[in-house]
Amino acid sequence: MKLTKLCRFLLHRPILFNSIAQTSAACCSTMTSLSHGDGGKFLTKDEVKRFPLFHQKRSEEEMTQERKKIDCDRLLGVTTILSRTKSIQDQLILGRWKKKMIREMGEEQFELMQKETLDQGKELHEAIGWYLAGDKNLDEIRVSSKTVPLWKSVQHILKDMSNVHVVEGEVTHGLLGYRGYVDCVAEYKGELYVIDWKTSKKIRKSLDECFDDPTQISAYAGAYNHMQDNIKVSKGMVVKIYHNGRPATAFPMNTFTLEYHWNKWLARLTDHYYKEI
Repeated sequence: MKLTKLCRFLLHRPILFNSIAQTSAACCSTMTSLSHGDGGKFLTKDEVKRFPLFHQKRSEEEMTQERKKIDCDRLLGVTTILSRTKSIQDQLILGRWKKKMIREMGEEQFELMQKETLDQGKELHEAIGWYLAGDKNLDEIRVSSKTVPLWKSVQHILKDMSNVHVVEGEVTHGLLGYRGYVDCVAEYKGELYVIDWKTSKKIRKSLDECFDDPTQISAYAGAYNHMQDNIKVSKGMVVKIYHNGRPATAFPMNTFTLEYHWNKWLARLTDHYYKEI
């Protein structure tokens, strides 16, 4: 279900989101009554694009009130927003790849391949979750034969992880109006990261080859930080896990890189909502 069309209520005003200067409780109240024109304070488009990845601390009461009042089911997901705001170039690349695969495999086989890839990804995420939650050791986890290469690919990364904060957790940003499910927040080689597991049939050599993955991680980091009072995460990591069993590739993002992609996320977020007007 779409977010309550925040922008469509405001056809003649260059405003989107509630100001962070308001308390969370007041903010949530305004979010649910925008269509009644109650005259609350909003951020302009430029202010949204400058919204900080790390912002002022809020009281526990404010965060509790926000969690109570936001209808998370009505917030748009990160992946949905990224999909709707892909560049023309990325859309063309994806379209050409799909046409090529259908031409070579046939549409039925292509759809079957997509389903199998999705199923293997789900099974892999489940296995990773068991390990990170401490439910099972690596040698105790069993996966299907088709998922074995993926599971072998990622194990060397898992061995360097510790101090797990989140596994497959929902994060929401009530002020910027989006939600998502973060794969993992944990320490990797002693540093705290927001981590996203991505399966791949093609070897990736740099973060630039990961398309929207870094932007997706930055969105999760911003939402996670928004929900936290004491622990802030300033690094992200894309982990490419390979179907051929080759050792997974970790692409760490330092604070500068994470903030760079956070700014790209804010631009995509505003582009999406302004297109909804």
